[in-house]
Amino acid sequence: MLGNPSVSPFGNPIPGLDELDPRRDQLTEGLGSMVPLSEAARADVIRVVVRRISEPLQEDAEAMARMHRIGVTPGASVKVHRTDGGITVGSGGEYAELPDEVAVHILVDTIS
Repeated sequence: MLGNPSVSPFGNPIPGLDELDPRRDQLTEGLGSMVPLSEAARADVIRVVVRRISEPLQEDAEAMARMHRIGVTPGASVKVHRTDGGITVGSGGEYAELPDEVAVHILVDTIS
């Protein structure tokens, strides 16, 4: 019914798929080398692709609502840059500052 997803809506691999589907490695290839947003952000503005949101952050309804509002969802391309207070991130005119304690739970790929 769900079309055999390989990842959750938050971009995380669904546990146990390697035992159920030997093609699992093929389904998750191409994610690149993900890093926490807190490590990817620099003083200059860069663009990243959000790949995963870790489970500890999924439990924070306020943070998840804020991230949804600014477009920080798996698969989304967003602009980020480091500030004195954390990391400014967003897309389409909506931006917010996230503290490193939140940004460490957002895994991204940088866009070359």
